[in-house]
Amino acid sequence: MRIIALAFVLLITTDTRADCPVGGRGGDEILSAMKNRTDVPRKTTSRTIGELIKRRDIVPHINRKRWREVKIANEGTGVVIVGSFLGVKREGPESANCGSVDDRDYHLWLADFVNDAKSASMVVEITPRLRKMTWTINALRRLVRRGDRVRITGWLLYDQEHEIDQSRGTLWEIHPVTKIEIYVGHEWVEL
Repeated sequence: MRIIALAFVLLITTDTRADCPVGGRGGDEILSAMKNRTDVPRKTTSRTIGELIKRRDIVPHINRKRWREVKIANEGTGVVIVGSFLGVKREGPESANCGSVDDRDYHLWLADFVNDAKSASMVVEITPRLRKMTWTINALRRLVRRGDRVRITGWLLYDQEHEIDQSRGTLWEIHPVTKIEIYVGHEWVEL
């Protein structure tokens, strides 16, 4: 089953960079392949951050190759979540991006409201394979400063490599993000 799932992720991921395979280099290649997908969800489900925080999925904090019969409901489905960004950070080099110092993810904290604590937020990640030219670190910092309402579309991913602590309320992420919209006036406008 795991081999079929990895094959499916590799098939739907169209980026064929010679310098960095879809499975990354040196880490959990199944998780990296999920993080590096480049397709856009054809169908999405509306979710809330609170709903994901309430889920208490218990998944081993180990490489996915060693998982036995672990099934995580809804992982890999297209989702849309509305909230406000609390912060943005350019991640360091990581195995999913083959340790590149140039091609790095943008890690954003998304909460229901701009005054929420990070412990009530979820992480959403913009990957180099899907980052649009307008999704610069400075543009994202402006969204954080202004407290804009945003609508994020992407793939639901359970990232077992982290812990729930003061910096996140759940291990559920939108990773990768495929669309960012801002509420302007009375309509959603793509960033």
